[in-house]
Amino acid sequence: MRKMLALMLSVLLVITSGFCLPGIGRAETVVVQNEDNTALYEVPEGSEANKIVVISDLHLGVDDAYSETVNNKPLLAAFLHRVATTDDIAEVVIAGDFFDEWFQPFDVEPHTDSGDFYRKVAQNNEQVVNAINELITTYGKKVTYVPGNHDITLDFDTVAALFPGIHQARDVDGLGVYRTGLRNEIVIEHGHRYNVFVAPDAVSNSDLTDGKSILPPGYFFTRIAATSVEQKYPSIEKAYPSVANPGEIDESQYGAYLYYKMWMLMMNQFPVNEGLDDPVIDAGFSGFPNAVSINDVIPAIDADGKINAALFRDFQDNWEEIQTRNLVTTHISFNDAVMQSASSTYVDSQAITQYFNMDPTVEVVVFGHTHVPLCQKIDANKVYANSGTWIDTNTLGETATFVLLTMGEKTDTVELYQYTADGTVTLLSGE
Repeated sequence: MRKMLALMLSVLLVITSGFCLPGIGRAETVVVQNEDNTALYEVPEGSEANKIVVISDLHLGVDDAYSETVNNKPLLAAFLHRVATTDDIAEVVIAGDFFDEWFQPFDVEPHTDSGDFYRKVAQNNEQVVNAINELITTYGKKVTYVPGNHDITLDFDTVAALFPGIHQARDVDGLGVYRTGLRNEIVIEHGHRYNVFVAPDAVSNSDLTDGKSILPPGYFFTRIAATSVEQKYPSIEKAYPSVANPGEIDESQYGAYLYYKMWMLMMNQFPVNEGLDDPVIDAGFSGFPNAVSINDVIPAIDADGKINAALFRDFQDNWEEIQTRNLVTTHISFNDAVMQSASSTYVDSQAITQYFNMDPTVEVVVFGHTHVPLCQKIDANKVYANSGTWIDTNTLGETATFVLLTMGEKTDTVELYQYTADGTVTLLSGE
């Protein structure tokens, strides 16, 4: 059952199977023994340090009882140590969802301090934290962190204290774009900026939280979904709000209806034992004064006869301002964004919409977020890659995957690999 949740936590809803493209270009397996000081691969003597490793969606949690990445922690630590001893790798980029504040069932102890929470996550994942710090302090590698949605509140100071010397790429709270490469031709970000359910939202609940919250609806859904998994998907009838299709003439209300339909589809897939009015979802760490209920986030017909919810009121009308605040280059209509929010391919397509079509200097884009590892040639000199995930089980593709970028004077090489417990490094696809 945890397998199904892997995509839900990234793109909110499993109604598409996603896709993976192993076999683009070439595929081969290079076997290297997993010894303590063995490089990830053989490096010719005198090679230039011109490679960047991109990993994402580690989803390291505060408690192994329900975290998504438990068995793979030693694997990840071993991988990072071998990266550290590989001479031609200059940098490691952690492209979001490094730590996970979202994937927690209702019955966990509430917290009001995200910094303290993330310090506990670091303690629970000490071997990985130590491996990252080894990269920086012992081997002198550059490590860059880019925010994701599951670590949307992981602030600059907390990261800097946990990982002295780390570089951080940030532009808006909960977001960051990292431009790098010999020609500034490489773009790396998590990819949640374009998804209506998980993009930081500093607009919708600002009055309620005194402007402190950037949590999107996806946080509240993830808490519900994690609880449903813990409760083994209970078979229980709920009197969910009934909302009729208002038609498409009123675009705003039709958008609110589509948002409602998404919530209904998700709730039917992830039922919980708790009542709809029970205050079970805490978000005090993000400015919410009281725990909220499921009915607080599900749209219904309000006193004015409009489709709305207690939280994220007029969400469809706020989306334009949310995108502006989040520095989205090419805005997407709310209705299109809601309908596409379930699709991993939609997130991937934003590499073209937001970068390749808008900036001729961009040659390589790497996202994470979807948990679907892939590498695609867009045109003659444009490549998109998704770094996948390191969660224990990934039904959408391989797990323990990474992107290896080789920077060249004129063109870059982009390769997608998988790392396995026996020390094998397998090239899945490359351009």
